[in-house]
Amino acid sequence: IEGHGYKKINSAYTYGGINLMAKSIANFLQITIPYFVIIDLQGAAKIIDQIGGVEIDVEKRMYYVDHAGDLFIDLQPGRQILNGNKALQYVRFRGDIDGDISRMKRQQSFIKALADKFMRVGTIMRVPRLIYKFSKHIKTNLASAQIINLSMKLREAYELKHLEIMTLPGR
Repeated sequence: IEGHGYKKINSAYTYGGINLMAKSIANFLQITIPYFVIIDLQGAAKIIDQIGGVEIDVEKRMYYVDHAGDLFIDLQPGRQILNGNKALQYVRFRGDIDGDISRMKRQQSFIKALADKFMRVGTIMRVPRLIYKFSKHIKTNLASAQIINLSMKLREAYELKHLEIMTLPGR
């Protein structure tokens, strides 16, 4: 991270916002990152609520309280539809032996479940409306037409199974 040395990549956002984050990722992966979308936690929860929640198989009891960080997690195991608040609890939980690695796996499984939900015809067509409705929680440099075009391209790539979620090795 320019000006900060070797740190976890998410630290770049804390140090310099979206510009330093994009620059750090671009430099690391040797790619160009022309666009961004930032959704705050409240907005993410509201969007998940608006689409009727996301079905997840919660693999174990998850309980964690951090009063200083205003984080309260309380999930029971089993297949269930998580509303926005519960979904955020699921993706933020790191109270197990593998810490960030387990959390990252949960986040990836959640993204897959969310993609399944969004890629249904009825939901994908609502994406532009959702972005407009929750615009105070979303920051992006994409124009409305670009968002619609990207939504359609993502749906096509998803249907063709041309999307892949990976974890970069780190140390």
